[in-house]
Amino acid sequence: MTDINPGVDVSILNKANETQDTYITNPNMKTADAYIQSLQETTMTLTDSIVMPSGPEFRELMREELKANPGG
Repeated sequence: MTDINPGVDVSILNKANETQDTYITNPNMKTADAYIQSLQETTMTLTDSIVMPSGPEFRELMREELKANPGG
Protein backbone atom coordinates (compact mmCIF):
# COMPACT_ATOMS: atom_id res chain seq x y z
CA MET A 1 0.00 0.00 0.00
CA THR A 2 1.35 3.41 -0.93
CA ASP A 3 1.24 5.94 1.88
CA ILE A 4 -0.35 9.10 0.49
CA ASN A 5 -0.12 10.82 3.89
CA PRO A 6 3.56 10.86 4.81
CA GLY A 7 4.09 11.16 8.53
CA VAL A 8 0.61 9.86 9.39
CA ASP A 9 0.51 6.50 11.10
CA VAL A 10 -1.62 4.27 8.88
CA SER A 11 -3.01 2.43 11.93
CA ILE A 12 -4.54 5.72 13.13
CA LEU A 13 -6.30 6.16 9.80
CA ASN A 14 -7.49 2.55 9.94
CA LYS A 15 -8.90 3.10 13.44
CA ALA A 16 -10.74 6.21 12.25
CA ASN A 17 -12.23 4.26 9.33
CA GLU A 18 -13.33 1.44 11.66
CA THR A 19 -15.04 3.97 13.92
CA GLN A 20 -16.90 5.45 10.99
CA ASP A 21 -18.04 2.02 9.83
CA THR A 22 -19.26 1.13 13.33
CA TYR A 23 -21.53 4.12 13.66
CA ILE A 24 -22.69 4.39 10.06
CA THR A 25 -23.76 0.73 9.88
CA ASN A 26 -25.57 0.80 13.26
CA PRO A 27 -29.28 0.23 12.45
CA ASN A 28 -30.36 1.95 15.68
CA MET A 29 -28.90 5.33 14.71
CA LYS A 30 -30.32 7.88 12.33
CA THR A 31 -27.93 8.66 9.49
CA ALA A 32 -27.19 12.23 10.59
CA ASP A 33 -26.53 11.11 14.18
CA ALA A 34 -24.25 8.34 12.97
CA TYR A 35 -22.19 10.72 10.86
CA ILE A 36 -21.90 13.24 13.70
CA GLN A 37 -20.82 10.55 16.18
CA SER A 38 -18.38 9.14 13.67
CA LEU A 39 -16.92 12.58 13.01
CA GLN A 40 -16.46 13.19 16.74
CA GLU A 41 -14.73 9.85 17.25
CA THR A 42 -12.52 10.35 14.20
CA THR A 43 -11.58 13.85 15.34
CA MET A 44 -10.63 12.56 18.79
CA THR A 45 -8.59 9.72 17.29
CA LEU A 46 -6.65 12.09 15.05
CA THR A 47 -6.25 14.67 17.83
CA ASP A 48 -4.86 12.00 20.15
CA SER A 49 -2.33 11.06 17.48
CA ILE A 50 -1.03 14.64 17.66
CA VAL A 51 -1.33 15.13 21.40
CA MET A 52 0.45 11.98 22.55
CA PRO A 53 3.86 12.67 20.96
CA SER A 54 3.74 16.42 21.63
CA GLY A 55 3.51 16.05 25.39
CA PRO A 56 1.68 18.02 28.08
CA GLU A 57 2.57 21.43 26.61
CA PHE A 58 0.13 20.91 23.76
CA ARG A 59 -2.74 20.09 26.13
CA GLU A 60 -2.00 23.20 28.20
CA LEU A 61 -1.98 25.40 25.10
CA MET A 62 -5.25 23.86 23.91
CA ARG A 63 -6.91 24.48 27.28
CA GLU A 64 -5.77 28.12 27.22
CA GLU A 65 -7.06 28.52 23.66
CA LEU A 66 -10.43 26.99 24.53
CA LYS A 67 -10.81 29.28 27.55
CA ALA A 68 -9.92 32.34 25.47
CA ASN A 69 -12.10 31.39 22.51
CA PRO A 70 -14.60 28.65 23.47
CA GLY A 71 -16.66 28.85 20.29
CA GLY A 72 -13.90 29.26 17.74
